[in-house]
Amino acid sequence: MSEIEYQTVVIAGDSYQPDEIVVDPGTEIVWQNDDEESHTVHSDTELFNSGEIEPGYTWSYVFKEKGMFNYHCDYHSSMAGRVVVE
Repeated sequence: MSEIEYQTVVIAGDSYQPDEIVVDPGTEIVWQNDDEESHTVHSDTELFNSGEIEPGYTWSYVFKEKGMFNYHCDYHSSMAGRVVVE
């Protein structure tokens, strides 16, 4: 059994860092909230929705299929990101 690869996206300064990440299928993305306020990671297509991620907490999702997945923060309309699975 192989280990799941993972990548981290940091949430800080009302932004996702990096705001676009390219990964292989089966990769787990961990969103880490290093900001001083709560945020969400919500797919534009409703594929995933983290719910509220409080400061200091994380949320993760495993991307199994190839594609381009745009997401945003429900609380801050200027926050957007993208996961590209190749």
